[in-house]
Amino acid sequence: MDMEVVGKRIQALRKEHKMTQQQLAEAIDISEKYLSNIETGKDICSIHVILNIANLLDASVDDLLGSNLKYNRFHTPANGAYHTRLINETYALSEKECAHLLRYIELMKEHDKK
Repeated sequence: MDMEVVGKRIQALRKEHKMTQQQLAEAIDISEKYLSNIETGKDICSIHVILNIANLLDASVDDLLGSNLKYNRFHTPANGAYHTRLINETYALSEKECAHLLRYIELMKEHDKK
């Protein structure tokens, strides 16, 4: 399991919810240091912790584990390295950045149709 990817997703969701590490850690009853280690991929967390994080941040376990799940790895529309990298990078984007990226994609598609 790529814990760095999971950690980045957790961090991005936490920031979307405008929470500090301390606030999230207290809310799910773990230490701030442990959460920091999870977010940097230095520590592996239990399913119990993953469930608590997912529930608190209004996410699914699938959102957090993403490409680590066998189903997601083999059932993506384009199973290439660029596709996987793009998906992983978007988890760290803000809502505003995602909106810009989607607009850029729309413009590229419009350009390609011409």
